[in-house]
Amino acid sequence: MALLVKSNLLIWMVVLCLATLNASAKTLQLVTLDYPPYIYNNNGKVDGIATRVVEEVFRRLNQPIEIQILPWARSIHYLKTGKADAIYTIFKTPERLAFADYSQLVLFDQNIALFTNANQDIAFNGELKELSEYIFCVEIGVSYGKIFDEAVKSGLITKMTETRSARQCMNLLLRKRVDIWINNHFGGLAIAKSESALPYIHTLASSIQSTPSYIAFSKINQHQKIRDQFDRVFQEMIKDGTYDNIVAEFIGN
Repeated sequence: MALLVKSNLLIWMVVLCLATLNASAKTLQLVTLDYPPYIYNNNGKVDGIATRVVEEVFRRLNQPIEIQILPWARSIHYLKTGKADAIYTIFKTPERLAFADYSQLVLFDQNIALFTNANQDIAFNGELKELSEYIFCVEIGVSYGKIFDEAVKSGLITKMTETRSARQCMNLLLRKRVDIWINNHFGGLAIAKSESALPYIHTLASSIQSTPSYIAFSKINQHQKIRDQFDRVFQEMIKDGTYDNIVAEFIGN
């Protein structure tokens, strides 16, 4: 009888341990945007440089994740309301600090570029005020760094067409529906290449600002511990060369 009681007790302890493990390994919901080559849909699977970095960190943490590509404004809303646990790659702004716990380490420094139609002659010497007469194409809810965001906020740049994706902006540029497309430089070139459109766009400025981008966690879901663990493992990946190897797979050394 005593042996039976001990056996039952052991079984219950195992069940409780498994339940605890399952609870701690709750799948995190991550959201992002279509932002090649950092994030994109590869035959039904979310892929890209940033995605592979993020996936490797969580793999080392034994933390299951699910990733959704959504319109950026919706991704931000999901993070703000706690429907999503984390978001990447995201620029840091004062408004977002109210609802997002940012990682300490930068995922990528992104050069914000200006693109024009190759058949359009626009002069630019580095001052955005020179471009105030032109129509810019931007994605809804996307920050393009302090310099451009401030130009919009101050009323220096007022003519804008908003779309749900960078690819839509490029198509509007090709059809001359907008004058300037603002986007991450390498990402813009990657999108143009995928559409065989590189000969038809011109890089007006390869970098009006270099802006750090991060992964951020929903404050309402209280993931500060996971955020800190992410930073620790990410730092290990930088030191052991994994980060550089992932980047090299896409863009070379």
